[in-house]
Amino acid sequence: LSDLNAHLLCVLCGGYYIDATTICECLHSFCRSCIVKHLETSKFCPICDVQLHKSKPLLSIRPDTTLQRLVYKVVPGLFQRELERRRQFYTDPDSPDFHRDITRLAQYQSFSPDDSFSLSIEYY
Repeated sequence: LSDLNAHLLCVLCGGYYIDATTICECLHSFCRSCIVKHLETSKFCPICDVQLHKSKPLLSIRPDTTLQRLVYKVVPGLFQRELERRRQFYTDPDSPDFHRDITRLAQYQSFSPDDSFSLSIEYY
């Protein structure tokens, strides 16, 4: 896990990716909230300084569900903690925002620390 860990951390917040989001131009990834906040004041990638869309930089980012699934598979308990954090965030569990957010989060499968899986990383 220690070799893989560096590739699962957001350079903006230092935590594991939450709602992993990738910049289309350079393929660098961040937490969605981190990169959206960064793009409020900058139109450049925080890692390589590639310029994003000049007038609407948010058009240059996309959700990276594959990366987020990998993070949730490799980091035990992270999915459950994020699910609980979101439940606590919403004061009204009957609100449409809560259901939309939880439905989006549910696309990621939850794994327990006892689940086994195979992982292969190849460099080309």
